[in-house]
Amino acid sequence: RDRSPSRGLGDVYKRQLMIKGLACYFLEKYDVALKILSGLIDNTQLQSTVYYYRALSHLAINEQAKALSDMQNAAACGNKSAAEWLNLYSSSPTTQP
Repeated sequence: RDRSPSRGLGDVYKRQLMIKGLACYFLEKYDVALKILSGLIDNTQLQSTVYYYRALSHLAINEQAKALSDMQNAAACGNKSAAEWLNLYSSSPTTQP
């Protein structure tokens, strides 16, 4: 059975998958986190968190442009931590994401 997020899976499964993606991020398995989180990016209920942790994963592997783009998307979705990060980043000319 195909359990990819794009197959109309239930909200509970999507949240469990997001938690798995976050766990991979915290375990520094960034490539796995990016794969899982990218599969959930179209879920509007999870978008803010997914974009934020996908941005942090990109940042951890030195993909600054992708990190900045995802952080901007997270902020646009209402993620306050992303907005604060962007504000800090934009106010410090020496800060690199």
